[in-house]
Amino acid sequence: MDVIPGMVGASRLAIRGAGLVSCPHADKDALERGLTAMDEDDLEPRREAPKQRNLEPMSIEELKAYIAELEAEIARVQAHLESKEKYRSGIETLFKK
Repeated sequence: MDVIPGMVGASRLAIRGAGLVSCPHADKDALERGLTAMDEDDLEPRREAPKQRNLEPMSIEELKAYIAELEAEIARVQAHLESKEKYRSGIETLFKK
């Protein structure tokens, strides 16, 4: 059984055949260093906040066009939100019966 180089503690894995299995001593190492188990949320990619546009170089016409783009995006998100709310309402009604 080989340990994957560069991995330590609870993240350390051993290769057995074609699959990956936890090293038996990884949990002990992690506990000694005060590490806790990985949460499933840690596996989800983190969403970065959208970068704001630099408004300084934009002309008045470009700013108005940008506002129109943002308003269109807001309308799209609101429509999607309403769709999800209707779906949830239907599901809640189904399970109340």
